[in-house]
Amino acid sequence: MPLPVILIVDDVLENVRLLKNLLDDFGQIVFARDGLMALEQAERHKPDIVLLDVMMPGMDGYETCRRLKSQAATRDIPVLFVTGADGESDEAKGLAAGAIDYITKPFAPAIVRARVQNHLALVIANAERKRMDEELRASHAKVAAQAAQLESQNEYLQENVRLREEVERISRHDLKTPLNSIIAVPRLLREKKRLDPEDDELLTIIERAGYRILSMVNLSLDLFKMEQSTYRFRPRSMDLMDLLDKLCGDLRRHAGERKVRFQVLPWHEPHVHVWAEELLCYSILANLMKNALEASPDDNSVTMRIAREGEQVLLHMHNQGAVPEIVRERFFDKYATAGKADGSGLGTYSARLMARAQGGDIEMQTSERGGTTLLLRLKAAPAITEAAAPEADALPRRRDTAAGAEFTPLKVLVVDDDEYNLLVMRRFMPGPPVEVFTAVNGQDGLDQAISHSPDLIFMDLDMPVMNGIDATRRLREHEKNAGLAGAVVVALSAHDDEASLERSLKAGCNMYLSKPVSKEQIRAVMHKVTGTAPAKAAAPAAAAETAQPYQIDDEVRVDIDLRDALPAFLQSRREVIDSMTLSCAMNDVAEVRQLAHRLAGSFALYGFRWAGKHCQQIEHDVAQVDGAVLQEQLARLRLHLRNVTIRFIDLNATDQPPPPP
Repeated sequence: MPLPVILIVDDVLENVRLLKNLLDDFGQIVFARDGLMALEQAERHKPDIVLLDVMMPGMDGYETCRRLKSQAATRDIPVLFVTGADGESDEAKGLAAGAIDYITKPFAPAIVRARVQNHLALVIANAERKRMDEELRASHAKVAAQAAQLESQNEYLQENVRLREEVERISRHDLKTPLNSIIAVPRLLREKKRLDPEDDELLTIIERAGYRILSMVNLSLDLFKMEQSTYRFRPRSMDLMDLLDKLCGDLRRHAGERKVRFQVLPWHEPHVHVWAEELLCYSILANLMKNALEASPDDNSVTMRIAREGEQVLLHMHNQGAVPEIVRERFFDKYATAGKADGSGLGTYSARLMARAQGGDIEMQTSERGGTTLLLRLKAAPAITEAAAPEADALPRRRDTAAGAEFTPLKVLVVDDDEYNLLVMRRFMPGPPVEVFTAVNGQDGLDQAISHSPDLIFMDLDMPVMNGIDATRRLREHEKNAGLAGAVVVALSAHDDEASLERSLKAGCNMYLSKPVSKEQIRAVMHKVTGTAPAKAAAPAAAAETAQPYQIDDEVRVDIDLRDALPAFLQSRREVIDSMTLSCAMNDVAEVRQLAHRLAGSFALYGFRWAGKHCQQIEHDVAQVDGAVLQEQLARLRLHLRNVTIRFIDLNATDQPPPPP
């Protein structure tokens, strides 16, 4: 993409020079000294943005702006007034003339740079969107014109590869959400520990099939992001040995047909952890192992050996076959393939791309005598991150399998846009006969409610796509039109003010719970809906917790069932804090408030009481304090997460001490 063009219009040469020095690294600078010259420059250079003075000889800035906006060739160019006229009427006049921003002199250089950069980013994004729309429309037209000649034109498929990629890129998002659920359900069912061997094997088949499909989806969706350097890596400590074992099972039948064996050589540790994403690593290893299997001579072995080298974990994968000479030099290139009738040439290319996206790499060595060795490098990780307390390993695993017996059959829908909040809410739910569904936004929740007709809905209020208020209102309209008995809707929010309560009840919610909600509160609502009595009274710790004053925690008590999820949760919260820091620097009050609200609810659900309260305070203060104070509050939050002691406990136990004040 060519460099942006910035047109500076000012009759004072010193002002032009100052703005040019300030914005020179943003793109190509052109300038004009009066309004007429500005119109000529705009017609000639088609600038991406115009910085326009008001007071100029001849035609003033207001008239210049009006003329720019009246011509088809220049009307879409954003105009920023940079002027000494600082009255409210002056600014209103400038905006009425068609300007998108108004900066008064003397100006702060950082403010000018930030605003110009923001507007240029919007210009570039809009241009890219228009380009993609035009390409997609052109591709669709091309498909329509050539559809009748599909069978007679073999070159048609090659000419429309780009069309296929465009269409697939739109649809792939729709595949990943249900696939993640398919993969997650077997794990949730296994946690109940009520499965016979046959049922467990069926769940294993479902899980492996889900991983295979998801790896194919990732191979197209995530590769595109990696190629564009826009992929967001979300690492967690992952057991590489466990994943290898899973893949050996997935490929066992295929290997048996070739009489080839997978052999993982012994390693002195039962588990080897790396910083990675499980789905990416699954795709990498599946590609490499299938290639090694297909290249290996029959009745032979594919051996895998793990080693350590400094801060890296090395996986050596060897087979006795040799890579054909024609592709050795471009083994990892896109579409490089040889000797495979159905080969796409994407397997090794995508594997190395995904390895590099995770801070690793893949190397290849091959010869006719020695065979082929692939070396996968990934960053080593501890089995338990710094967030886990040392004594956690000694704690027993608890699964709440019997609590469901307290309830009659009940369908429960949990709607929240935060995956970690959904995980906690699921943990709060009892087992069968209670059936739990989840949704990630208001629209999804509305669709799920219409589809499954739940008896009870826990509805978060602040969500993207559609908020909980609108979703509840539309659900009530649907129930009324369909003549259905209404579900019990419980509003969940980090706010505890009367206005939020009134809004939720007016929309049709039956109850309102302020986050954090405890397991006891959730179970109490369920008992009320089913008309059953709880098996035991709520633990006194819950009452003690609400009675304690708001002060920083030296120790956080987390449910033992959340131990595996906690490292990824904390990493995701740190990423949100980083986003808040950037939004704070850009003085984006609305974004900081939204992110603080999101953090407040999720921290509280996991037991981080001080962090939750602190984020509520940030949400409340954001419009009233300056940026330096907000940055100090965020730094304090980071320090707390780094230093706080995590203690994993069985929250169902009746002999637990109350939480620290």
